[in-house]
Amino acid sequence: MMTSREVVRRALEFRNPERLPFWQGVDPETPNDLHICFCLERNRTGRFLRCESPMDDWGCQWERADSLTMGQVVGHPLADWSASHRWRPPNPVDPFYFEGLETAAEQAGDRYFGLAMGFNLTERHRALRGFENAMIDYYLEPKRTARLLDLIADFRIAQIEEIARRCGDRVDGVFLTDDWGTQQATFISTELFNEFFRERYRRMAAAAHAKGMHFNLHSCGRINAFVPSFIDAGIDSLGLGQPRTNGIRDMGEIARGKIALGTCADIQKTLPTNDPDLIRREVFEIVEHWCAPEGGLMVVAGAFGDVSTESLRLMVRAFTDASRALGKPQPLGGANPSDKSDPSPPSTMSTPSTPSTSHNISTTSPEVAANTLICLINQAGFLLGRQLQNLKQHFPAEGGFTERLYRARQAHRANP
Repeated sequence: MMTSREVVRRALEFRNPERLPFWQGVDPETPNDLHICFCLERNRTGRFLRCESPMDDWGCQWERADSLTMGQVVGHPLADWSASHRWRPPNPVDPFYFEGLETAAEQAGDRYFGLAMGFNLTERHRALRGFENAMIDYYLEPKRTARLLDLIADFRIAQIEEIARRCGDRVDGVFLTDDWGTQQATFISTELFNEFFRERYRRMAAAAHAKGMHFNLHSCGRINAFVPSFIDAGIDSLGLGQPRTNGIRDMGEIARGKIALGTCADIQKTLPTNDPDLIRREVFEIVEHWCAPEGGLMVVAGAFGDVSTESLRLMVRAFTDASRALGKPQPLGGANPSDKSDPSPPSTMSTPSTPSTSHNISTTSPEVAANTLICLINQAGFLLGRQLQNLKQHFPAEGGFTERLYRARQAHRANP
């Protein structure tokens, strides 16, 4: 039997893990294969994740509307470029950031050990400059922007190297965040992304790989257009919390077998409903379209707003059921002999392998249903247009329907 660490590493590398890996703490019957350390998220100012401290070590001022979110940056230290001569970034290898790292590595045991690194290239750029300024920077201040992005990338690379110095090869991966999309598309064009970000991600990923670590990136929104660039840059996995926003089938066509995906049922459109049937259907669809036979899928179950613990537990178990029912991933040598159950989805559900009209339309989101109907209307209009063009071409020689019907009747009378 594989250790948790081996299951995760094989899944991320498409090397036939014996089962799906899980990062979860809601179901005692399901393994928790990852141990993630958040020591690098701490700030000397006192800010840590959802802490009330209003300032981080980069000089960004934060504000929170409630206790459930980390808040947002409302004070940007580089809103005016003239402030750059007196602004200084934090020291990336300050021992403060690494306190508790060695202890966390020991606590990981035989689990996959990773470090969280929030706010990176685009998120830190936006925090320092402000969103509007950051969007304009690509056009009006490309050289300054490039220097700032290099500084942010170098900061993380220095931390990756310090992690390896302290822990050797015990750290399996780093988990970074950079939210890149709205509900409809990416914030910037693919051309701008490739110009300003792709090579910097490549440098960061290469630094992690040189130390034997995976480079994992979480990014919310519909980021589909950037996935080929992420793959090209050498990123090992993408953390996606909104599979319905991405489009489960759409993302599967782009990513399956090429880059690993860490996910759950949609945290905005599915899990908050606490609907067991809807959650289970979506999970089966994710496994079918996102998991390759060799692996490439990891399940993440955290605390998501108003989602009940029971719904998260049901989701976790549904992933195990879907994995067994669909035979993905496939361990080397065939099926896992310990999997003796036949956890097929209920007969009242539409499974991903045999989709029905009900599954595709009536149980999906209103937005997806509306877009589907618009596509069907456009297709019907196109086909009607083709038919009218065909009739127009044949009318001068053959006449209309009434004339052709009259000739056919006359021919029948002449030859009864």
